Amino acid sequence: METFSSILEEMLNTALGKVSTIAQLTPLPRAGIERVQNTQFGDYQSNIAMVLAKKLKTNPRELAGEIIDRMEVEDFCDPPEIAGPGFINFRISMPTLE
Repeated sequence: METFSSILEEMLNTALGKVSTIAQLTPLPRAGIERVQNTQFGDYQSNIAMVLAKKLKTNPRELAGEIIDRMEVEDFCDPPEIAGPGFINFRISMPTLE
C-alpha cells in the first residue's frame, strides 16, 4: 500500500535524477522522507539536500532549490519549502469538496 511518505519519496527521488550535479553521482542517491516533529514546518521533510551538498561541496539551500524546481507535486502537496540549512519541507494538500 502506498502512503503519503512513499509517494513523496518517489517524487523526490525522480527530481534528484533531474538535477545534473546529482545525476552524475554513482550510484544515484535515494532520498528519505520523514514526518516532522513540529507541524509548523509541514507534514514531512527530507534532509537530502544537506547530505548531497556536503558530497558535492555546494550550498545546501541552493541545492534544495534546484531539487524543488524539478519536483512535480502540484496535485499532491503544496509547493515544497526550504527551511533552515537546507531541509525540504512538504505540506500535504487536501482537495476541497464542493
